[in-house]
Amino acid sequence: RYCRILDSLGFSVTGVDVSKDMIKKARETSPKIKFIHGALTNIPVEDSSVDVAIAALALTHLLDIKKPISELSRVTKKGGHIIISDIHPWIVTLGGQADFYDKNNNYGYIRNYTHWHSHYHEIFRNLNLKVINCIEPEIKQKQVNLIKLGFNLRDETVSEAFSGLPLALIWELEKS
Repeated sequence: RYCRILDSLGFSVTGVDVSKDMIKKARETSPKIKFIHGALTNIPVEDSSVDVAIAALALTHLLDIKKPISELSRVTKKGGHIIISDIHPWIVTLGGQADFYDKNNNYGYIRNYTHWHSHYHEIFRNLNLKVINCIEPEIKQKQVNLIKLGFNLRDETVSEAFSGLPLALIWELEKS
């Protein structure tokens, strides 16, 4: 998704994903963009070779986020930026998981782990990454409607409980 947006704006883009199936789909939908198989814990890109590195909705699936953030820093040029977005840690703490049904209609989920702001700050400080911005978009009515599906409560109760709470955590960093 982000690769297509950046490509449409004229940027040279390389997408990396741990899933070979996702790489295959991405190549089919965006044949002009370079996609490579790799993991956030060992990004197959040269040191200091990118202006902007983006990790979207990925770190929450990893127990230890120090190595992937270190890798994002390693591939980013000095003065470059790193954007990290993820589901807000309070949602994970309350049991928010990435659930799905496979092609055979079998239920499954991908585990999410809680990473508090303080944990991110410690890693950023140790890697000399400057926090430019920390954004916490709030839950709006559209998201409340989705949340209501998981509760056997009145609509007003769910709306009152969740409206205005942070939904995501987005970090904008600069490599010093």
